[in-house]
Amino acid sequence: MSIVASGGYYLDWAYPPEVAKMSEDQVAQELIKDATVNPIGAYGEMGTSDEITPNERKVFRAVSKAHLATDLPIFTHTANGKCAVEQLDIFESMGVKPNRVVIGHLGSMPGTDVDVHMAICKRGAFIGFDRQGGNADDRNLTMVMKLLDAGYAANLLFSADFGNDAWPNWKQNGGPEWIAR
Repeated sequence: MSIVASGGYYLDWAYPPEVAKMSEDQVAQELIKDATVNPIGAYGEMGTSDEITPNERKVFRAVSKAHLATDLPIFTHTANGKCAVEQLDIFESMGVKPNRVVIGHLGSMPGTDVDVHMAICKRGAFIGFDRQGGNADDRNLTMVMKLLDAGYAANLLFSADFGNDAWPNWKQNGGPEWIAR
């Protein structure tokens, strides 16, 4: 299994204060510098809130510029799928090819409708079902089957997306057996 380190800015509330004062080009230069100095293999998890804030919009344009300079792929964070299409719109408007983008957390969307998923796949981007191993697995399976039937197997990525807030789900705490201790 390959482990790829990534870098970038997560969500507006988590940005360092100086990001608000920086221009789009200055943010892009910081991202390029980060990729040059550190051994990262992707930009991510670049996130948007329920509605994209002006700072998040600036950072998305900046990471697009950094991507064009470095060719590093971009992984995004959505608030349960919100703003997913708008994220891809921003990237494409800046010249990023969709096949270099993964729109994340689309398995966290409510319901089992896959219209947003298919719209993103149709444009050539990848979609992340990145919270596997939880209560939504049955719902996700329904969505994945619809996407497979529609011919989008090559656009689907899966991961657990377990971080510090997932500790209650670890095996030692009564979580699924396959989750590490």
